[in-house]
Amino acid sequence: WGADIPVVPISSLAAAAQDAAESSNGSVPSICIALDARMGEVYTAQFSIGSNGIVDVDGEERVCAPGLVTAPGSRRFVAAGNGFGRFGELHRLASAAVECYPDIAPRAETVCKLAQDWLTRNQPLAAAMAQPVYVRNKVADKPSPV
Repeated sequence: WGADIPVVPISSLAAAAQDAAESSNGSVPSICIALDARMGEVYTAQFSIGSNGIVDVDGEERVCAPGLVTAPGSRRFVAAGNGFGRFGELHRLASAAVECYPDIAPRAETVCKLAQDWLTRNQPLAAAMAQPVYVRNKVADKPSPV
């Protein structure tokens, strides 16, 4: 921000989904991401793979209990993210998926790839517009006085 360098908004869930798409060689049209959000929850979203091989979010990114994660509307999907390895409630989805990649996590290289794609359709944002987007609104409770 101090250097006034433009920014590009890229989601860590999208970066994980892009890696899953590439791991599956783009052979499956949908991806279900579940990343451990701590506190017994996961960050999750559904993605589709565009004709250019880049993922697009279908719906909203959200945080929820692992048991509330749903499969994409497509019959064939890839499950990815460490939530699938950490929460037993997600085993049914992992079993229904064509492939499951529980070790996939967002990587800087993939964030750059998604940023380059974003810039083919958009102008970079002013540095002053750089704002983190927190999917979880409440992170901690302030201890009550005794």
